[in-house]
Amino acid sequence: MLRSPMSPAPREPEQPPAHIVVLPTELLLMTFDFVYFDGLTACDSSSCTICIGFPGETTHMVWQPTQDLTSPSLFPYSLSSVCSRWRNIMSTVPKFWTRLVFFVDSEPRNVQSYFAYSGDLPISVTVTRKFKNRPDYGPFEGKRAKMVMAALRPHIHRCESLSFDVKYSSSLPSLRHDFVGEAPLLTKLILECKEDDGGPTGLLSTHGYHDQSEKFICSALTELTVDGRNFLEVTKDGAGCGWRENFPGIVRLSIIRLSDHYPDEGLSIHKTLDILRSQRMPNLFYLRMSDVRFASSTMLFGLQAPIYDLAPTVLELEDLQGNVVDYLSRLTTIPNLDSMFLTRCIIDCVHLPDCWSVTLDDINPHPYDPMEHFDYAGAFDASFSTWGGGSLDFVNSSSFSDSFLLMISSPLHGLPGSFGCPNVQEIHIVDCMNFTVGALKNMVAARNEALGDRQADVEDDANAPVIVELNVTGRGPPLSAEDAEWFKVKVALFHWDIIQVQ
Repeated sequence: MLRSPMSPAPREPEQPPAHIVVLPTELLLMTFDFVYFDGLTACDSSSCTICIGFPGETTHMVWQPTQDLTSPSLFPYSLSSVCSRWRNIMSTVPKFWTRLVFFVDSEPRNVQSYFAYSGDLPISVTVTRKFKNRPDYGPFEGKRAKMVMAALRPHIHRCESLSFDVKYSSSLPSLRHDFVGEAPLLTKLILECKEDDGGPTGLLSTHGYHDQSEKFICSALTELTVDGRNFLEVTKDGAGCGWRENFPGIVRLSIIRLSDHYPDEGLSIHKTLDILRSQRMPNLFYLRMSDVRFASSTMLFGLQAPIYDLAPTVLELEDLQGNVVDYLSRLTTIPNLDSMFLTRCIIDCVHLPDCWSVTLDDINPHPYDPMEHFDYAGAFDASFSTWGGGSLDFVNSSSFSDSFLLMISSPLHGLPGSFGCPNVQEIHIVDCMNFTVGALKNMVAARNEALGDRQADVEDDANAPVIVELNVTGRGPPLSAEDAEWFKVKVALFHWDIIQVQ
């Protein structure tokens, strides 16, 4: 029948409103999978237990190491928090839950569930604070960290990496008591804190214990960051519970945070060096000691002090008290050392190893005190007078001064043609205000005379005393156009970019 123009049009059947909650499960899984792969990168670790035997080949994908673990959009936690349906769907895919992150500045949620979601797959676990600059919450951080560790213990055999980054040392698990069994996949273990508040030591620990005859075996371990209290426990006679057997494979080691509450019962520098020696750690490439206080009773020089041979290529010493740097230099030989970083340490009358480069960050000698009859600046200069390395970096350090420049431009031991720091060819200066352009010019001119006052380049004799590279950046004295042209003629690689401080 023909419809009259005046008759109403037939009504379309009503469609339910489009909404994300009605998306089919298959489509949601495809979306989640896309987000998951977006957070991965190709494995490039030389110590990966999965890639071993396939040098130069990528065999699997890993979580991007540069991702911010405190980000509200971190996968899978942001998506699984949208609704219970999304979480139930995501919980059926174990690979989504192989990166587990727990925050201890609030009550950790779903701890047991997250471990269960990952099935039997290898996992990476991080325990940290979401808001690291907020005030602490008393003892709750430690209780929450202990809760996570208790849930983790049955899954330690699946861990590829485990990281605790908390405020207090007392919140960290104990190396001797909280780790047990085998962890064949574990390559990285981080036990890091911001403050040493005593921590669990010996039988006073509030952590759970296991049979001391049962060792913790992690033969694949290559990277270890350990707080001072835990390292102190490892150094004790008869202690270790298998840890010393794990040391040979370690490539990177950091020992951080140990106060001097009990200086005569604390960490022995000799026992520390005994563990660090190359016979125990032959593969050690990087060694860092930061904010560690050694027992004062072990800081006395003995007439028959042993010499410890260490293996690292890179050595970083930071916030070490008193004459520790000098003591370490006297007690050790480090034949493979290439780079040394010194931050906020005392460098007075120290015999530095002849590595290629030394970086001095915030190194400021004490001013001369007539009452003590000791010239600290002169002692610092003397520490470098015979140093045989080739590259010096000064960062925010008043130790880079006119007196230092005079030392490296003057004949060494009065011998013509010799200089303090005889082999240095590269100097990099950042944020240093305690020198003048005139003294820097005099130094360059004096050392250039050894080559007939000509510009040297990188092809010249490696033993030539001339400065080949000079970089001055950040804060510092102004440079005139005339002086800039002079340096460009005398120095092959010259760069000056100074911020004028009003």
